[in-house]
Amino acid sequence: MKPVPEDIRHATLALPGEEHLEYWGPFATDYARQRLDGYLVLTSQRISFVEARGVLTPVFYTPLEIIYRVSGAKRRKFVTLFVNELKFEATESTAASWPGGINEVLAAISKAREVRIAKVSMGASRKVTDETAIPQTPVTVREREIIREVVRIPCRYCGALFDQTAPKCPSCGAVIR
Repeated sequence: MKPVPEDIRHATLALPGEEHLEYWGPFATDYARQRLDGYLVLTSQRISFVEARGVLTPVFYTPLEIIYRVSGAKRRKFVTLFVNELKFEATESTAASWPGGINEVLAAISKAREVRIAKVSMGASRKVTDETAIPQTPVTVREREIIREVVRIPCRYCGALFDQTAPKCPSCGAVIR
């Protein structure tokens, strides 16, 4: 695992309790109908894409617990990485510089995701036990029933019954008003 450079660390602005794990790139991706070049940054809570155009700029991030698809493929001279529906492409020579290649990238993202889900679920179960220890005040639910009367009147042309609020007869189409 290579250390994350300071400029990339500063671009991703770590959240409280978040640590930077790894970064990979350069990648190219299509985002908001633009072609962007930058780096994927993996932290303990999310995966971010940082655009490398002069100054490193964070473009988007995805929390690890909502990632449902991580896959990769090698095609011709490119390596493609998918995170959910986002597609990232790198040249084969760039991918060769990553220790372990694309498989190591996939394993690192999957492992960080599993660790994050375990922490989130532990926090949720701890919150449930904490809430059950504190006596809760009863919740009052108020309901209101609305009654609406519908008056049906006969059409003066065909005699069919229709709602009083209707603009025309549903049977013959005669305009009422």
